[in-house]
Parts: sequence; C-alpha cells; structure tokens
Amino acid sequence: MTRKIQLSPSLMTMDLDQFKEQITFLNDKVNSFHIDVMDGHFVPNITLSLPGSWNRYARSPMCR
Repeated sequence: MTRKIQLSPSLMTMDLDQFKEQITFLNDKVNSFHIDVMDGHFVPNITLSLPGSWNRYARSPMCR
C-alpha cells in the first residue's frame, strides 16, 4: 500500500523579512500552508501578522 504524504508547513516559523522568497520556494513543494489561530483562551493571545500580500505569492491553500 502506498501512502501520499502531505506537507503543510506552519507560517509561524518563517522569517517575515524573507516572506516572498520563502513562500515562492515552498509553492511547488507543499500541499498547503498552516496558520495557527490563538484565541487567548487556551494559549496566550499572540497574533502572526502576515503580510497582506501573502495570497499574491502562495499558490497552496491555507489551513488552520
């Protein structure tokens, strides 16, 4: 039996100074991008401010 591995790297770990370059590099290598939603109830309320133009560079969908 063959399984297909799907990759969804977390954007929380990326270097926002290299945002465009990292998203462009990953586009053809991942199935989706993962964003962490923190509501302040179970974990501290920490927000990742993605550049507003993330969807200009990302061809894979976001999942959370």
